Amino acid sequence: MIWGTQTFALGLALAALIGCAGAGHRYGCDNDAGSCDQGYQNSDGGRPNLPSFLSTPVVVAHDGKHDGFADVTSFNGQVYAAYRRAPSRGYDGTAEVRIVRSADKGQTWTPSGSVALPGYDLRDPKLTLFKEKLLVSFTAWDASDPTKNRAFFRAALSSDGQTFAVLDAPSLPQPFGLSAWRPRLAANALLLPVWTADELFNHPDLDHVSLLRSTDGQSFPLASALPIGGGAEPELLVRDGGRLLLTTPGRAIDGTPGKQSFCSSTLATDSISDWTCWTSATRVETPLLYEWSGSLLLFGRHDVGEGKRRTAIWQVLEDAQSLVLIADLDTFGDTGAPGLLQLDPSTALLLYYTSSRSDPQAQKLDHEPTEGEAISLNLSADVMALKLYLPSAPIGN
Repeated sequence: MIWGTQTFALGLALAALIGCAGAGHRYGCDNDAGSCDQGYQNSDGGRPNLPSFLSTPVVVAHDGKHDGFADVTSFNGQVYAAYRRAPSRGYDGTAEVRIVRSADKGQTWTPSGSVALPGYDLRDPKLTLFKEKLLVSFTAWDASDPTKNRAFFRAALSSDGQTFAVLDAPSLPQPFGLSAWRPRLAANALLLPVWTADELFNHPDLDHVSLLRSTDGQSFPLASALPIGGGAEPELLVRDGGRLLLTTPGRAIDGTPGKQSFCSSTLATDSISDWTCWTSATRVETPLLYEWSGSLLLFGRHDVGEGKRRTAIWQVLEDAQSLVLIADLDTFGDTGAPGLLQLDPSTALLLYYTSSRSDPQAQKLDHEPTEGEAISLNLSADVMALKLYLPSAPIGN
């Protein structure tokens, strides 16, 4: 590959807060300090006696197909991951959800199960523990006629992590036309963020981001409508005390760049209070929110210029209503859709996908492909995993 391997890079380093180095610097390993133990790359620069923030990635799924849109959770003492497997990123009625598991905290992976609905493209699979079973939820797109642009929220349930029974179509505020993102548990119920997906149809009553709520996994009435129009991929975080935080990337409208919206509220027993919102100029697609030791992190993909994409990590500074880039991952082309699982008080496992460097077409290029090129060339994609050593994260208050 002529254009070479992209290295891990730190973005804005919060130098005034924690004394880290500036953007783009990569530190060598300090063997005397033991900072390269456990496969961690020394890239944070400010904590020489600790493992680095980002570990060396390992491959979760690679088979020459488009393996992407991953999520991860723990179940029955093992780590489980779900991802979409298809011949391409485009609509395909053979696209399915693959389930893999790891008995060594994400170092090695073995096949565990799959979910398919012939004629439907299964996208954005998410894993949730619900009533002591493993729930995989996804949006199923009718691939028989793409011009119909029909999306259906569906789910499958497993008691052993290997056999997944597709549940009956759930009761929703509308029978089709809603895409779903990551469900979150709150007060023994599922909160499901959704957005209007069928853009060829007019849904004036739900042309915004909404939260649905279910106690049985089958009926999802409307719990709250957010004051966000034109949003997609709404990511919800349930915090201590019933506090809710939701973020969504807004679509670009009439040449105006899309922004990232953040809305907060509080969940009571049977109601959600009014939402308070703010926006950031930094747009983060396929978002994932995560809170550790009082610090709020956002994961997702962003445009780094000239149509090139990276999966990256930001710190969310709520008081300042801003985002600070702390790391760009070694990704390119078609990438994003991170999933995260905390393994222990100090370590988290992060999954994401990226265009494959071993794809023959990628190796022939004399430049890094944009996202559009990766899709048009039908580059294969791989699911990757790395560990985050959180005490070394370049974050501050």
